[in-house]
Amino acid sequence: MSYRIVGIDVHKKMLAVVVSDVEVDGEYPFERRLFGSNPGQLRSLAEWLLEQEVEEVVMESTAQYWKPVWGALERYWKPIRQKREGAGPMSGTLHLAQAQSNRGPRGRKKDFPDAERLVKRLVAQELTLRFVPDTHQRLWRTVMRRKYQLTHNRVRLQNRLESLLEEAHIKLSSFVSDLLGVSARPPRSEPIVSWFCLKIWILSISTVLIFLIAGLLCASSASFTGSVSHPAGDRPSHPI
Repeated sequence: MSYRIVGIDVHKKMLAVVVSDVEVDGEYPFERRLFGSNPGQLRSLAEWLLEQEVEEVVMESTAQYWKPVWGALERYWKPIRQKREGAGPMSGTLHLAQAQSNRGPRGRKKDFPDAERLVKRLVAQELTLRFVPDTHQRLWRTVMRRKYQLTHNRVRLQNRLESLLEEAHIKLSSFVSDLLGVSARPPRSEPIVSWFCLKIWILSISTVLIFLIAGLLCASSASFTGSVSHPAGDRPSHPI
């Protein structure tokens, strides 16, 4: 009875796909195909895997390019293969291998041989496989990572703003608890006071920029004056 496994070498614009029956004795006979990475080609890849009666798929975790391939096979190939009559325990299984565990000989990086090596090492259990959660968990993980990044960026912006104000001798943080919070915003119920606070805020930022630009101009002027007053050939000699 045949047991077919597919190896996919993932690139940005194309996929090198090989399929082989691993139940044969001796060398595995590989069939090679090239597919694109656009959604239509990924749908064609899933249909071709169904025609070939593939049981397992292994691919390499190449940057972020493996994610569309994984998502397409998880949607169009995996459920059909698992729900068919006579499906085995490993039918419709997707494997994601770490790139380090599929390294070939130095200077022999090729697409189809790399895909064939994935199949051989998966059968020999020589690959380091990564855990990929289901679609729902991956979505929540993406949301939480984005939330952490936004919070980190907000804290970094607040620290930079406070540093600029302190450098310009503006003690605004002594009067408000949070420079980006509600306490630093002008009250909405009093339009005159809110406009006055807005003008003070704009004046503070303008003062910071003026101080910074003036400091840069003074530093550049001093360095230019020093280079003109002491040319390279007329610099005073100092006793040793």
